[in-house]
Amino acid sequence: DKIGITGRVSGLDLDNAADAETEFTISPSYALADNWLIVSEAKFITASMAHGGEDVQQFALESLITF
Repeated sequence: DKIGITGRVSGLDLDNAADAETEFTISPSYALADNWLIVSEAKFITASMAHGGEDVQQFALESLITF
């Protein structure tokens, strides 16, 4: 239970808009202790007009402590 991985695919396609967007996310995590979790996330967004018509990559690193 120290290592986990999450995958997600989401999209937005509006009937009245010429634009559509799809996101692919992968998020591995590692438990440093019973109450401390490190989570990284990589998100890849397909070309959309909201992002200037280019593909976008986003990365994040989180440290979660519960008590």
